[in-house]
Amino acid sequence: MKRVVNIAALILLALLICWAGAFVWIGGPWSLAQANHFRKAKNADQLAIARAAVATIRKHSVKGVTYSEDGLTNLPPAISALKPKSVSVRPDGMRIEFHGGFDHFGFEIREREDVWEMSHYTEQSHHLVLTIRKDEGNGTQAGPANGNQPMRSETSRTGQPAGSHR
Repeated sequence: MKRVVNIAALILLALLICWAGAFVWIGGPWSLAQANHFRKAKNADQLAIARAAVATIRKHSVKGVTYSEDGLTNLPPAISALKPKSVSVRPDGMRIEFHGGFDHFGFEIREREDVWEMSHYTEQSHHLVLTIRKDEGNGTQAGPANGNQPMRSETSRTGQPAGSHR
């Protein structure tokens, strides 16, 4: 009987070690936070987030500011609804961060020559989500040259969507 209990204990220990090893191998608790973020990011209106970011960047065009904890309520609803850990605004961009420490990830909006780029970043990668022409960044919609032409897309989507994995 004692031998059966010892064998059962060893099997349980081996299963626990395998489970813990697999959990660490896929990224541990940080991967759970990232998975939750990827779900939020995939379902969010990314164009609205980018436009709200551009408006906030323009508002703070002279100096940078960081929002965290209670200050996050001062952000536009499209950004605060994501429940970021912190938001850093500088004259040429914004970083919406969902996790810090050794595992940073979130959105970054950067000013380029004629466009604003919105990227999703992690410690391991940086993926372009969308771009907005600067003349659209203030919320105006680009229209056709005349009423007979179809509307063209407001954004140029390149790279991987924020929620996809390779």
